[in-house]
Formats: sequence, C-alpha cells, structure tokens
Amino acid sequence: MKSFAAPIFLLAATLLQLAVATKCPSGLTCSGNSKEEAFLVAGITSNACFVVSKSYCPFCMRAKSTLASVGADCEIIELDQRADGPALQRVLADMTGRRTVPNVFIGGKSIGGADDTLLLHSKGELKRLLVSAKDL
Repeated sequence: MKSFAAPIFLLAATLLQLAVATKCPSGLTCSGNSKEEAFLVAGITSNACFVVSKSYCPFCMRAKSTLASVGADCEIIELDQRADGPALQRVLADMTGRRTVPNVFIGGKSIGGADDTLLLHSKGELKRLLVSAKDL
C-alpha cells in the first residue's frame, strides 16, 4: 500500500503558504498566486527582522554586520544558496519595487538596503525599530 502522507503534507504546506500570502504586509504588492511570494510573505510577517541577501554581496555583508552589531536576530535568506533564488528575487522585486539585495524588513516593513540600514543605525533609529518589532 502506498503512503500518501508526504504528498498530503506538501499539499497542506502549500495551501498554508498560499493562505498566508493573502495577508500582504502594508506597503508591499502581493498577487497571492505563487509559492515564492507565499514563502517571502511568511518570512516577512513571522520574523521581527528578515533579510533577503546573497552570501557574496559586500552590501549584504555590511547590512548583516550592522544588524548583528546591534544584537538583531534576523532570519536571513541567501538567494545564491537556494535553487529558487532567482524566482524569489523576481517575486521580491514585484512585491517591493526593489530588485537589489540586501532587502531588509523590520516589523513587516521594508526599510531598504545596506545604505538605508547604515543610515538608520547612524541616526540611532535601527535599534529602536528592532526593539519596537520585538527583535531585541
């Protein structure tokens, strides 16, 4: 007898992701019709700090280092280490209007890239945002 547990689990997980996708965070554009979008929305909404990055990118390294320096515990997605990385980057561009990485989200909102993260840090606002997002 064949086991249908794995396919049923995958179907349930996909349906859950699509259900989450319908709850698009403020300021983002969501279509609600792709697993990549559902994955990103789930990451953005379920983590106080969520970073979409590429492991070799110097701007990404700078943003991640700055976040770490204030004690942020971010969920980091490295696009270059995922088979679906190019698709995730396309969907993220559709959602945010920003194709470049890093793309840093705090409290469900995109704060921008590396320069934006460093600027917030230099103004003393980065830690405040993280605290209000309950990351610290």
